[in-house]
Amino acid sequence: MTVFWFEEAQFDLSEQALYYELKQEGLGDRFIDQMEETLARIVQDPIRRRLFDGSHRKENFRNFPYALLYRIREDEIQIVAIMALERAPGYWKDRVRD
Repeated sequence: MTVFWFEEAQFDLSEQALYYELKQEGLGDRFIDQMEETLARIVQDPIRRRLFDGSHRKENFRNFPYALLYRIREDEIQIVAIMALERAPGYWKDRVRD
């Protein structure tokens, strides 16, 4: 399967990595490492997580309060958001149309 990133998800990643890097040197890199590990788990088994809102799935980061929010379309994994688990649910919904 190929991986496609929504532009907003790419922005989420950059924004959060910068936020953590400004908090502590090297923490932004650890955030990106966590994202890569999370993405690897998704690619290995994209359907292991159940649907939580009809067509989207999420895989939590292990050490940060975030998840990769994604959906599967044909042979593509689409990354919709780097979802802040402590933020109001559904803030990302205007990004996609099913």
